[in-house]
Amino acid sequence: MMDLTHRTILLTGAGGFLGGAVRRALLARGVPREIIVTPRSAEYDLRDPQTCRTLLQEVFEGRDGGVIIHCAATSGGVGFHRDQPSDALLDNVMMATSLVKGALEIGLAERGATIVGVGSMCAYPASCAQPLHEETLWEGYPAQPTAPYGVAKRLLWQALDSAHRQFGLRSSFVSLSNLYGPGARFDPDRSNVVAAMIDRVLQASRDDASHIICWGSGNPTRDFLFVDDAAEAVVRAAERIETPDPVNIGAGVETSIRELVETIRNDIGWGGEIRWDASKPDGAPRVLVDTTRARNLLDWTPSVSLRDGLKRTIAWRRSTLGASESAEHDVS
Repeated sequence: MMDLTHRTILLTGAGGFLGGAVRRALLARGVPREIIVTPRSAEYDLRDPQTCRTLLQEVFEGRDGGVIIHCAATSGGVGFHRDQPSDALLDNVMMATSLVKGALEIGLAERGATIVGVGSMCAYPASCAQPLHEETLWEGYPAQPTAPYGVAKRLLWQALDSAHRQFGLRSSFVSLSNLYGPGARFDPDRSNVVAAMIDRVLQASRDDASHIICWGSGNPTRDFLFVDDAAEAVVRAAERIETPDPVNIGAGVETSIRELVETIRNDIGWGGEIRWDASKPDGAPRVLVDTTRARNLLDWTPSVSLRDGLKRTIAWRRSTLGASESAEHDVS
């Protein structure tokens, strides 16, 4: 197993939801802060091949056995993917190809470096049998409206696999289910379903509203994974895997969107009605993840249940809203 405490680590997307959790997991391993390099998009646009190559040269010059953990992504909830499919596809493809090509061009394969690619269950075919097994990744086209993002994640895997087969570049590829937890993006235009529903119910509770309207039918199911559990799996992939065979990372529990919203309503203590707008997209009808490969290769299982994770996320979100409201009151 690779000891990460003595290897320079380039962590992309460290300012984001997953990337921040991965950084915490690395620090908990005893990895020194000074060897975790966390470039920001304002300084390094990873979509640009030359910028990416320059970054890799700066980070790994004169060093062998470095690690790249690629958490940066252009993504969001169903609304974002419906309205910005080109961004979801092209931004992620350009980041993937720029990183892998740059690593090859400066000789990281020969120097024993490894890349951890982070995928998504959005990459799986819409008609795929459940639970999702890694072998079925290419057996059909992903579900709309997240298909462009899913295709980009397939191409990230393909880039790593091709580089491994042709140049011997060490890498791993983990496909994550629906993430949630403290630190999630709560921007209404970019938040995923858990964050969006928590904010919607909290707002209804504050307004003493009689009802809320949620997108879709409420019938689709998802496999919800607490972000710290996901981060632990990503770090274990860096430590334990050298070939980019896809590895599913999920809770292995199927929960409907309807059940999710009702649980959030009960945890918040709001008694209003939930109405469903079936004219809005549902996305994939089902997502349930088979995690056998993760257990075998990573010795990993999730530690946080959905019920406990939602309580922690709701408490965190309430604390941020309270701080914001207090700041606004102080300013006035």
